[in-house]
Amino acid sequence: MSRLRTLWPALALLLITLVPVWRCVFGGETIGAWDEVRALGPWNVQDSKPWDVLQADSVLEFYGWRDQVFNAWSRWHLPLWNHYELNGTPLLANSQSGALYPPHILVGLLQIPTGPGMALLAWGHLFWAGLGVYLLCRRLGGGVRPALLGASGFALSPFMVAWVTLPSVVETVAWIPWALLGVYMLPARPGLPLLAVSVAMSLLAGHLQFAAYGLMAVFCALAVRAAQSKLSWKPIVGLGLVGLVTGALISGPQLLPVLNHGRNSHRANVPTSEGYAAYNAGALPAWELLSFPDSRLLGLPTSDLEIKGVTLNGFWPGLVQRGGNFAESAVGVGPVILLLVVAGLRRRTLASSLGVGVAGLVGILLAVGTPFGALLYFYAPGWSATGSPGRAAVLFVLALCVFAGSADFEADPLPTKAARDRLLIFFGLVVLATGLLFRLPFAPWLPTLTAEDLMTAVPHSALAAGVLGLAFAVALLGVLAFRIPKLRVPCGLGLAAALAVFPGAFLVRSSPKRLTPITTTAGRVAIVNGGWDLLQTPPALLPPNSATLIEVHVPGHYQVHEVGGYDSIVDKRTRDTLAEIDGEDPAPPANGNMMFVKRHFDPVKLADAGVTEVWSADQLSGLGQPLPSSSGFYRYRLPGPGRGSMSSGSPTWMSETAEWVEYEATGPGVFTLRDHLRDGWSARIDDQLTDFTRDPWPQVQVPAGRHTIRFQCWPRGLTTGFQTLALGLAIIAIYMVSSRRSHSGLANPVVQ
Repeated sequence: MSRLRTLWPALALLLITLVPVWRCVFGGETIGAWDEVRALGPWNVQDSKPWDVLQADSVLEFYGWRDQVFNAWSRWHLPLWNHYELNGTPLLANSQSGALYPPHILVGLLQIPTGPGMALLAWGHLFWAGLGVYLLCRRLGGGVRPALLGASGFALSPFMVAWVTLPSVVETVAWIPWALLGVYMLPARPGLPLLAVSVAMSLLAGHLQFAAYGLMAVFCALAVRAAQSKLSWKPIVGLGLVGLVTGALISGPQLLPVLNHGRNSHRANVPTSEGYAAYNAGALPAWELLSFPDSRLLGLPTSDLEIKGVTLNGFWPGLVQRGGNFAESAVGVGPVILLLVVAGLRRRTLASSLGVGVAGLVGILLAVGTPFGALLYFYAPGWSATGSPGRAAVLFVLALCVFAGSADFEADPLPTKAARDRLLIFFGLVVLATGLLFRLPFAPWLPTLTAEDLMTAVPHSALAAGVLGLAFAVALLGVLAFRIPKLRVPCGLGLAAALAVFPGAFLVRSSPKRLTPITTTAGRVAIVNGGWDLLQTPPALLPPNSATLIEVHVPGHYQVHEVGGYDSIVDKRTRDTLAEIDGEDPAPPANGNMMFVKRHFDPVKLADAGVTEVWSADQLSGLGQPLPSSSGFYRYRLPGPGRGSMSSGSPTWMSETAEWVEYEATGPGVFTLRDHLRDGWSARIDDQLTDFTRDPWPQVQVPAGRHTIRFQCWPRGLTTGFQTLALGLAIIAIYMVSSRRSHSGLANPVVQ
């Protein structure tokens, strides 16, 4: 019974965080906007929710990356290379693939199918994020029930849940509370290893921009802790810095190849005033912060919005700010958390959680585009290649939830008059924010819409009244829970239940994964597309990377290989090759990471890139008669050498894994592989290392006779990364052994 009394908050969190993903865990659905992709060609199934350009990435990027990583590990291969898009592109060195992230390795080795694996990972990371906040709040002096509510509020916040379909974000952010917990444990013995492991895991999880926000939070908390502590500041700062460095060392096998690949990225640039203006365009308009009572005040992306007969995404600020998206604007934590913040603030609470509060302040200053962001853009290496500074609002959301959970109403009950006054302040803030939000002068960037059009689309009094009604009901429950001891448990559970039915709990896009298979014998295909759209379903055929999802993994067969593709980091030389083929920028204006084959391509240059079939939604001239096809689009044979060719005779494709690609050929002659093999590749003939040239395509001299030719991948920085991993683990081991006698558990209080 005592163990159950200790574990019940964790068990409650486990159940609460199941709510957003239960359809995927138990209902057979797959995380991702599959309904959106099915609305495109060649499927054209009109069963989709409103178009959400960011959520479409869940299918067009993340599912394919996770699928390749899991399948590589299931075959005991390192997931080093993605053969299927962009004539080959790094997989490990694409940080968001999370190729070496331990939970991904576990899912792969257990051979859990990709869809269920992603669902379990989503559930696990929402729970892990909540558990980290719960333990952090308890460490800061919060009571069990406020800490549980703060943890539930963060795990089910619209910001977190809206990012579930883009899993590298949630998997990275889930470790930020644990890293902060490590800081607040210093200089106690578990602090350093917890900080180091949490930093390493956030870096390995893959979204380096959010990992950077986590590091900012750690630095803020570390600085405040050192300033507050009556102990010497040196042990806290010293151990904290060692923990940060150790975490970076542990992540070396993935981080170093990513950094090496990033030097040749199409996004690498020199900071300029024009670039900063474009970067800052992704900041949150200050008026969007008025949605803090509830993110529904900005509209939900899962609802329809009718304007002049056109159905659009219900998140109407996306019509005001080009590229605006609900997931990057969801700063509303809901009335439960706000009530706890207003009712729970004490001098002790502020002092104990000040470091987290400073991190939240830094986050919101970055998110709204203040000059503070300019310092990072111009002076932090690589920061100019990032985008959407509004994402830093995650630290603000985290800080509010930690503030909410750090009070202890049982040990420090709120006087009746103070409770009344604070409730009045709470309701005043909600009413003020709701009223101001619907009286703003909108200036839409779409020339076809006027401010009047937008205002008729914005949900007005009914939604505002609903939010205020919910806030009032929850506030009453909160007052009962805080003032009447016998009702604290049931009312606390009622507040947790209210969290579970918040709109954030139902924002995960999922549906059955139904894509009609398309088979081809072509070694590489080109799929002709033109534009992309931020607001409406684009008229696209098999948008980049979707072709790699429609082949079943069958031994002896390989998936569709594309000359185009979609990646967060594209090698500049790959982009240049496609620009030569297209005669123009291969990226559509709406997304600089998509590389299209556009309609006016050069067939000769396309064939030289190994393409043997061209797929198009419309008929193309100059390519002869289309091939017979029942796929719902036009397919053209493109004469050319194919992906692999010999100067004499025809090679035979043998196999490929995430580590290599292998052919057989009869020499003498020159074998050419039309893949973008950059640094870190070696060539072998019959297992013997041999020299090869790289430009314009990898070529190797084949001696007389029948031989096996294998190109093997080993990314630059990987060997050094394994050495830094060993060093990082050694530092933790030495520290744990040497500190066994000098530290005793969690004895040090946070604020003395």
